[in-house]
Amino acid sequence: MDNPELGMLALKRIESDPESFDMRWWAAVTDCGTVACLAGHVMLAAGYTLRGQSFIRPDGSYVPSEGQEATHLLGLSDEEQSHYPWSEDKRTQDEALALFRHFVETSMAE
Repeated sequence: MDNPELGMLALKRIESDPESFDMRWWAAVTDCGTVACLAGHVMLAAGYTLRGQSFIRPDGSYVPSEGQEATHLLGLSDEEQSHYPWSEDKRTQDEALALFRHFVETSMAE
């Protein structure tokens, strides 16, 4: 991971509002605010916005693939991508979050 700082920002977003984390959605706007998965929180932490259920880059263009966008923003290698918890993953939310935290903290320590 080339950008663990962004991963840490995403984790802090989730920690500050745990109800905003839901691995069933890339992102959705509810009566209680925005809900997003890990990839969604990575993009929101990077300054992306949500329009309907679509992410918008800071330059105004639409994001065609949330998982690929988050992968690019974090600077993941091909090997790392295969271990990240947003591609057809069967982990629980807690397991996915713990795994993501492990990857971020390990990358920051390098």
